[in-house]
Parts: sequence; C-alpha cells; structure tokens
Amino acid sequence: TIKNLEHKLAEFAPGLPFSYFFSDEAYDKLYQSNDNFQKVFTCLSAVAILISCLGLFGLSTFSMTQRKKEIGVRKVLGASVIGILQLLSFDFIKLVLVALVIATPIAWFGMHYWLQEFAYQIDIAWWVFVLAGMLAMLIAFITISFQAIKAALANPIKSLRTE
Repeated sequence: TIKNLEHKLAEFAPGLPFSYFFSDEAYDKLYQSNDNFQKVFTCLSAVAILISCLGLFGLSTFSMTQRKKEIGVRKVLGASVIGILQLLSFDFIKLVLVALVIATPIAWFGMHYWLQEFAYQIDIAWWVFVLAGMLAMLIAFITISFQAIKAALANPIKSLRTE
C-alpha cells in the first residue's frame, strides 16, 4: 500500500518528497521519555531502599550492641522474647513513622505536579500512601528483626558475665 501511495504521489506531484509515519510510532515517541524516566526511577528507588536497609541494619546492630547488658538484665528478670523484640523495634519504628510523616506530603506534591503534564489526569488516592507506608514499616521491621531476635535469644549470662 505504501509503495502504491508513493507511485500515486509521484504521478500527481513529481517534485514533492514522499514522507509518512504511523500514528502508533508517533505516540511511542511522545511517551519514550516517560518510559526512560520510569526505568531510571525504578533503579534509583531500588538502590535507595537497599542503602536505607543497610543503614537501618547497621544502626540496629550498633543499638543492640550498646544495649546488650540491658537486654541481659531484662531477660534475667523474666522478659519474654516478644517483649524484648517490641522494646527494641519500637524506637526504630518511631523513626520510620516520622520519616513517613515528612515524606508523604512531599511525595504527594511531586506526583501531583508530575501528573499535571498529562492530557488525561487522575487523582492520587490516599490508600496508595497508606500502602506505601505499611510496606516501608514492614521492610524496616524485617530489617530490624534480624538483630532484635538475635539479641533477644542470646544467653543473658554471656552479656552479664563481665559485671
């Protein structure tokens, strides 16, 4: 069909160059920058989550080392593993909650501004932020739990022996 159209144009307008495009390719070019942005944003988000988990893991390791004797005394006095896990995790979960309170409005404004560029606009649902916050809390709790369970299951005699 394209060859036929090219010959017909050459018959009627011999000096005019034949150029054409497909509309699906034109739409692909329009959204190519958004696809590239999504790929870069996904990679950078994964790296940021990994770095934050490593930092949280290091901070929890340092905290458990500093509180080793306190945990030993609590275990000798009858504290359960779940109670110690709650005690050790609560401080870090508070920090994650504060970070969520600060980050949620910033994320909403950024997404709202970005979505204004599109012809068909959507509203950002509140449950997206709740889901993201719950996922962040779960990731933080899993990261902290390794060290907290290790500290809660440790023999209290070893930590109190130096006293």
